[in-house]
Amino acid sequence: MERELWPLLYQTVRDVGRDFRQKYVQMQPWVLLLTLLWAALPDRPVAWACRQANWGTTHLRPPRIPSQPTLSRRVAQVGTGLLWRAVEVRLRQLSGSTVALLAILDGKPLPVGGASTDHDASWGRGASGKAKGYKLHTLWSNRALPEAWEVTTLKASEQVVAQRLVRQAAGGGYVLADGNYDGSPLFDDAARAG
Repeated sequence: MERELWPLLYQTVRDVGRDFRQKYVQMQPWVLLLTLLWAALPDRPVAWACRQANWGTTHLRPPRIPSQPTLSRRVAQVGTGLLWRAVEVRLRQLSGSTVALLAILDGKPLPVGGASTDHDASWGRGASGKAKGYKLHTLWSNRALPEAWEVTTLKASEQVVAQRLVRQAAGGGYVLADGNYDGSPLFDDAARAG
């Protein structure tokens, strides 16, 4: 699957990246995004993608690969975040312009090790009991990317996050979710959103 996805991701990031040029940097944001995606696609660490030798299976690669410290330092900057958002919007548009009548709302725990020193991770309900980490909340329709999504700590209330996601949804229809989402405030927000 990676062989089919990589050309689409590469071309999309390059096309959108033309509008995001930063001054006084050696690595433009599109290079950073491609490096992160090259690591994420085969589920490898970021340090793996920062080694030139690990790009041998494709001719679609940036002219220079950033070092791991450069990538870690710059990936959370505003310019890179704006490019991420623009790529997300473009990929969502490529997968269809209309939203289906049905959307699915759910959360997925993203645990880290219990001994992790990650200060942002928190203890909460995971897939098989208590866990430490984060949770990905998504509202999926018929497109390749979710209509709305958010990453929170594990202890965040699913109903509260779902209210924010439903407010972002475009168009009307039905939302399907499990019993964790039963609550009048969420039903009210869903009704207001159509």
